Amino acid sequence: MTGIAEHDLQAAIAAWDQAAWSLAALALTARGDGPPELTAAARDLLAAAGLTAAPGTPLPGLGGAAPGQIASQAAAALHQASALAGGRGYEWGSQSEEALVAQGRVSAQRAVTVARFLLPVMGDLAGRLAAPGARLLDVGTGTGALAVAFAQIFPQVQVLGIDISGRALGLARQAIAVSGAGARVTVREQDVADFADDAGFDLAWLPAPFLAGPALTGRSYDGAVCDCPRRVAPNAGANSAA
Repeated sequence: MTGIAEHDLQAAIAAWDQAAWSLAALALTARGDGPPELTAAARDLLAAAGLTAAPGTPLPGLGGAAPGQIASQAAAALHQASALAGGRGYEWGSQSEEALVAQGRVSAQRAVTVARFLLPVMGDLAGRLAAPGARLLDVGTGTGALAVAFAQIFPQVQVLGIDISGRALGLARQAIAVSGAGARVTVREQDVADFADDAGFDLAWLPAPFLAGPALTGRSYDGAVCDCPRRVAPNAGANSAA
């Protein structure tokens, strides 16, 4: 390694170090439940980066996202990086419970995206989800945060979440138990490739990047929205998104 290359490497490490601490400060400040002295120091760090707010007020730039979701988004990256640096890998199953919960909370934001942007262009789906007895399938439900968010946004919907990770489902059941929509959310250990339900679903959420090819059929839009496989909704002709 030449002197110049070493200098560049040290500069990069210093910049990445600052970025990591900035993410940690953002997570702590957005969460709002840290010790006062640490929260004050975190706010000072964010202020140095140009992100300022008066004590006790929300940080600017949150948009429609709740502070807790921003905190989880910032923390999730740190948890994943910590797992990789510690040699535990970056796969879902190798993450700590804190990382799984943080990533789940980030995913919950997608329920708002579906309601705000996808429903208006998906025919009569909005009306069906507003009707008593509506059903939604959350494939790869993980810690259940998205399933709960769907149930909260659509008060008539019964949500079934499936996942192959018993560990994540244990965390999901804990989250469901303390949510206001828990009576309408059920999770179970199930592989979507072997899933069938005669009653069908009005909407199926499919995490396309994480599903094997045989579990998906139909067209895709930017790798995200696809026709729902008939094994998911054989009778309902359901829409699906991921």
